[in-house]
This record gives sequence, C-alpha cells and structure tokens, in this order.
Amino acid sequence: MLPRIRFVIDINQDIRAYDRFFAERSYDHGRSFRWAVVDYYPRFRSSWRHGHFVVPHRTMVHFIHQQYEILVGTMTSNLYQTERAWRRKEQSYDRLVHTLFFDGDWPRGKYIASPTIWGLCPKFLEDKTFLVPYRRRGGRMVNVVIAHELLHFIFDYHFRRWYPQYRQDQYELLSWHISELFNTVVQHTKPWIRVFGIGSTLYPEHRSMFRSLLSAYADHPHWKAKELTDEIVCRVAAWPQFRRS
Repeated sequence: MLPRIRFVIDINQDIRAYDRFFAERSYDHGRSFRWAVVDYYPRFRSSWRHGHFVVPHRTMVHFIHQQYEILVGTMTSNLYQTERAWRRKEQSYDRLVHTLFFDGDWPRGKYIASPTIWGLCPKFLEDKTFLVPYRRRGGRMVNVVIAHELLHFIFDYHFRRWYPQYRQDQYELLSWHISELFNTVVQHTKPWIRVFGIGSTLYPEHRSMFRSLLSAYADHPHWKAKELTDEIVCRVAAWPQFRRS
C-alpha cells in the first residue's frame, strides 16, 4: 500500500539539499548545482567560477535562514494547498503503481515532503524524504514532482532486488540514469497523463532514448516494471562510459 506522506516545513532539509548539490558537483560538471542555486539566484552567479563556488558554507546557511524568515508564511499556505492537491491524487497514484509492481511492496522510510527554496527538488533515498517547490507554479507540476520522487523510492527498492550487482557505489551514476529514464517513460504513458495531466521533466541526455522507449511502451498497457527496466538496463549499460562497468 502507498505510504501516506507527511508534509512538513523543515529548514534542515533545505540545508541538507544544498550540501547534497555542493557535494555532487563532480557527477555532472556542476550542472545540478548551477540549476538549483546559481541560475535560481542570480546574485550567486559571480561566485560560480569554472565549476567552483566560492561562497563559504556558513554564508549559505545564513542565506537559507534569511529566506525562511521571509517566506515562511508563503511556504505554510502553499504546503497546505500542495497536500490537499496530493490527497486528491493518492488513490489514483496507488493504482497506477500497483499495475507496474506485482507485489506493491514499498520500502520502509519516513515519507516526508518538505518545501524547498532551491531550483531543483532532490530526494533522499536513504530515509525516503524529498523536497517539493515552495511555490505552487500551477498545481499540476507539484503533484508530478511528488509522484516522481515516490516512484524513485519504490523503483530503487525493486531495482536493487532485481540487479544486486548494481548496489555497489561504482554503479551509482549508471543507476541514476536507469532510474530517471524509467520514471520519465512511465510518467509520459497515457494512464499517467490521464491522472496528472502532464509528464515529468526530461533530462537532455535522455531525450533520444526516451523517445524510443516511449514509442515502444506507450501503447502496450500490460507491460510491467521489470520488463521496462530490463530494456533500459540493456541500453544504458551499452553507453560508452559504462561498457567497462
């Protein structure tokens, strides 16, 4: 059964998110950090130099606290609306996920959603918490973000069972590509679009494979998560950067 999400304002989650963006700059040459922090807050552009961010950590923590003092009222109101909007989709989402995963088992975790001041909404697989936009920006997208992050949690749980060899740290990037492709294809299929109205955001490097996979799976209502995962693993593992893995 789908875990019931708690919606909680937690500044520590936003500090944690910043630390995650900063620590993982080397994975994508700083792209996520740039999207989440530098592009979202132009004041920091002059501090971003060739992949290096020169603002001290304590200064960024102070900035986060300042933003929360300014935005706490908006966050509170919008988070209430976000929760209401999600409750209207919960049962439909549960049915969608159940059609993909036979047993429907979900991993244990906190399942807490918190608003973020950053331009990206990271997830934390280790405790099953995630962030959502503090701005509403149209109700549909927030629900798509929630659906996306929850799908990561259940997919990661089953993927590690199906492919135990990919639990090692050396496969973290490969697993990320597989998970994102899985989510994006699933969230653009017709049953999901009927529930949420729009699909999830697509990473540029996945565009070609996404189109191919979606054309193969969009009109076949009886495929399951393992079938799609096997196809994605086969294709991603053949990428030049992963052939030695």
